[in-house]
Amino acid sequence: MRYLLGDLSEDEKARMEEAFFADDSKFEAVELAEDELIDAYVRNALSPEEQRQFKTKLLTSPRLVERVNFARTLVAKADSLLSAEAEGSIEPAPPVSSPTAKPKTRWWAGVFAPQPAWRMAIAACAVLIFVAGIV
Repeated sequence: MRYLLGDLSEDEKARMEEAFFADDSKFEAVELAEDELIDAYVRNALSPEEQRQFKTKLLTSPRLVERVNFARTLVAKADSLLSAEAEGSIEPAPPVSSPTAKPKTRWWAGVFAPQPAWRMAIAACAVLIFVAGIV
């Protein structure tokens, strides 16, 4: 936590970085700690000093800002779902269709898929067949 908040000396920081670059499990532990730190920040569970340190880190890391924004969105959505569930106003899920009931599609819809490269290849083949037929 101290590493993530920038509360280590340069020597401690260098040793910490060497350790988690050498060992994947330590790197994963740092990533997990960063996730927990972001979650605590978003939920206002950090001390005022930790919040100040974290805000300082946010100013220097666009990646961290993006992760915090994602966490805020996720927490807001989760909280809204929990409050809606508590009120009993959850909308029912749409019905699931059976795997045998497939919508009718034309046979050529699969050939001319929405991929431009595939369409170009089919068109080139059609032109070649047409030219070969004339010759």
